[in-house]
Parts: sequence; structure tokens; C-alpha cells
Amino acid sequence: MNINATLLVEVVIFITFVMITMRYIWPPLTKIIEERKTLIEQGIKNSEEAKETLEDAKQNAEHIIHVAKERAYQIISEARKEASDIVIHGKEQIAIARRKSEIELEAETTHKINLARKTLHKEVTKMTFSLCEKVLMESKLNDKLQSNILDTYANQDIT
Repeated sequence: MNINATLLVEVVIFITFVMITMRYIWPPLTKIIEERKTLIEQGIKNSEEAKETLEDAKQNAEHIIHVAKERAYQIISEARKEASDIVIHGKEQIAIARRKSEIELEAETTHKINLARKTLHKEVTKMTFSLCEKVLMESKLNDKLQSNILDTYANQDIT
């Protein structure tokens, strides 16, 4: 066999193999590669969109947390103010109640002191009247003068 004939047959077989490959095998492989390339590009695009969405979500979360902290601070401030107002109002009510109780107690005390004075005055008057009566009875005054003095003291209302 001749080297040129073998080479020529090998070239024809190689060209036939390449033609069959290009005609039947290469198009499906190219299609699969293009689909894979498109899938990879879509995955990269989705990944970038996901990163952007994640970044937006982080910013939204930080904003929401910031707003929530401000609102919580406002609520706490309002609660403290209300508590302070309640305490002040309570103190005022207690002061009013205490003053009212003091006035009532003072009035009651004054009333009882006046009653005690009147009772004491009546007792002292009775004792004085009794003492005067005994002194007058033992003394040698006339009956008319004696009864006149006793009537005068009996008719007096000393308050």
C-alpha cells in the first residue's frame, strides 16, 4: 500500500467523520451549550437582583428598626410624662385631702374645746353658786338680801 493512498483514505474518513459530527452531533451540543450559557447568565442576573433585593431589604429593616426605636422612645417619654402627671395630681389630691382633714379636725377640736369650756364653766358656776350659797347661809345676812343675791347668780347665763 501506498502512503499517499492511505493518507488520502484517512483524510476522506476524517472529513466524513467531521461532516457527520458537524451535521448530527455538533448542533445538539451547541444547543445544549447555548441553553447552559443562557441558564448561567439568568442565574447570574437573578443573583445580582437577589443581592439588590437583599440590600434593599437590609436598608428597609434598618429604617423600620430606627422608626420603631424612635416610636418606642416617644411611647416611653409619654408614659413617663403621664406617670409624672399622675404622681403630681395624686400629690395635689393628697394635699387637698390632708388640708380638708386638718380643717375638719381643727373644727372638731375647736367644737370639743368649746363644749369642754362650757361644761367646765357650768361646773365652776355650779360650784361657785353652791359655795356662795353655803357662805350666805352661814353668814348672818338677812333673808331678803340672801335670796336677792342667789336669784341674781342663778339667772345669769355665763358662756
